[in-house]
Amino acid sequence: KHHLEYHLRNHFNSKPFKCNKCNYSCVNKSMLNSHMKSHTNVYQYRCSNCTYATKYCHSLKLHLRKYNH
Repeated sequence: KHHLEYHLRNHFNSKPFKCNKCNYSCVNKSMLNSHMKSHTNVYQYRCSNCTYATKYCHSLKLHLRKYNH
């Protein structure tokens, strides 16, 4: 059921999850939670081989792959 609701929201451009700090909206809570990190100064993902730090796990993974860490 959850996947069908997500699909229908995407298909009909329904974005009921709205950011209270900007005009961003999205189709699910997970995307909103990820977006909310953009409003913080918390960089919880850090490279152990250099000074790189990011708010997003996938960004760290890309960094590690790019620089062969």
